[in-house]
Amino acid sequence: MAVGDAVAAQAMPTGEAAGVLTVTCSSAVWAQEIDLMSVTLIASLNNALGADQVVSLRCQTVAAKSWSHESAQ
Repeated sequence: MAVGDAVAAQAMPTGEAAGVLTVTCSSAVWAQEIDLMSVTLIASLNNALGADQVVSLRCQTVAAKSWSHESAQ
């Protein structure tokens, strides 16, 4: 696994455009952690791909579930 089991359990690639890989994370803490590790992760991903295809990561979190008064009853 190019990014390791811990990262893979908390984040999933969800898009790519012009070398920017969008990664959806399980929490804001994980999004920040992955952002801090991005240089290492990009190198590992490109090594696994065999080419410099990923130039940067865009980390986001899973959208919060909406809550409404009707669903609380």
